[in-house]
Amino acid sequence: MRRLALLTVLLAAPLTAQPAEPIPTVSIAAPETLSGVILLAPPPQSLSAYGRSKVLWRADIHLPKGLSIARADMTGYAPIFLTSRSGSCFKLDFNGASQALTKVDLLPDVCWPGRPAGASPPPPAPLPPRAGLVYAGRAWDLIAWTDTRTGETTLIPEREHDARPVLTTSMRVIAVGGLGSPDAPMTEVSLVGYVRGQLVATTVMLILP
Repeated sequence: MRRLALLTVLLAAPLTAQPAEPIPTVSIAAPETLSGVILLAPPPQSLSAYGRSKVLWRADIHLPKGLSIARADMTGYAPIFLTSRSGSCFKLDFNGASQALTKVDLLPDVCWPGRPAGASPPPPAPLPPRAGLVYAGRAWDLIAWTDTRTGETTLIPEREHDARPVLTTSMRVIAVGGLGSPDAPMTEVSLVGYVRGQLVATTVMLILP
């Protein structure tokens, strides 16, 4: 009888909860810290009234030990969805309506929903304009190419393969996205990548014709 009572107690005891995967944290950093990492081409003289292209904000994502990011996705330039190699998802949400980042949230268990229903399928990856370039993504009407020799990523207008890059970065880029303004020569581009080992998300305002 005593053995039966002990067995009943053990069966009724709650199972030990499995430890949850650690969650990354995020902090805001000054965009000026990317001045030597992201180089922006000056806009054409005809657009000088709109000012110069600039880095709007920077958010640093601090990954706990053992967690690594496999990919980042976005529709336009925000929000940004991160997926870890273990399959967990996070949503990086920021106040994209402002040109100064004052608040940023990293929400766990929120995965990229995919392209909106009814949206056209993404165009196929273009062929590199020269050897040594790897397609890194599309940001509105800009194509991102990573140079396998230097590690630099450049943004070039889609139909102008020989054009001067509008952006050059030493960031190890893993994702780009962008959205152009319908009524002004401006395109906001977000980049996700590593700067000296730190995972960074940043948004840049480009003045483009």
